[in-house]
Amino acid sequence: PTFRYGESARQRLDEPCTQAWQRANLQADLMNYLSALVERLSAPLAQSARSGLPEMHFRVALSFAGEHRSYVRELALALIEQPGLGGDAVFYDDNFKAHLARPDADLLLQKVYHDQSDLVIVFLGRDYQGKEWCGLEWRVMRDLIKKRQGERIMLFRFDDQAVDGVLSTDITIDCRTHSSAEAATLIIDRLEATPPRA
Repeated sequence: PTFRYGESARQRLDEPCTQAWQRANLQADLMNYLSALVERLSAPLAQSARSGLPEMHFRVALSFAGEHRSYVRELALALIEQPGLGGDAVFYDDNFKAHLARPDADLLLQKVYHDQSDLVIVFLGRDYQGKEWCGLEWRVMRDLIKKRQGERIMLFRFDDQAVDGVLSTDITIDCRTHSSAEAATLIIDRLEATPPRA
C-alpha cells in the first residue's frame, strides 16, 4: 500500500495548516531524507552480504561436539535473538554451511576461532577431545591460552571427562545444571565485559 502524505495531512490538519503543508512542499523534502536514510541503513547489510566468512567478525563463536548439537542450537538461537547480536555476530556452524563447504575448511575454521571472534565458547565433554574437528578447534584454544588470551575463552561442560589442557583450576559452567537459555544469559554477561577486538 502507498502512504500518501498529502492525503494524510488533509485528514489530520485543519485547512490553514494543510495549505501551509502544501506551500512548504514538505513531502518532496521528506522523500529526499528517506532515500538517504534507506541507503545508509541498507549499506551495512549489503556489505555483509557481499563479504564472505573470511572477512566477517563475530562477537561469539561456538565450538562443540555434534552429540550436543540440540543444546548448542537452542543456545545459538537465544544469542542470535539478543539485541545487538544477530546471526552475523554469532558463529554457529550450521548457519554457515555454504561458506564451510570447501577443501580448506580447517584453515577457515582456525581463522574464525583464532582471529575473527571476540569470545570463543567451548563445550567440553567426553565426546569433545576425540572428535577430529573439535581437536582442530581445541588447538586454537590452546594457542590463545599460550598467548595469554585466555579471557577470550569461556568453558562449559557436559560431563566430568578429562580434556587435555584443562586443569582443575580452570572454572567451567556445568550444562547439566544450566539450561541453554541460562547459558546464553551467562554468555551475554561475559560479552558485556568483552570489548570487540580491533
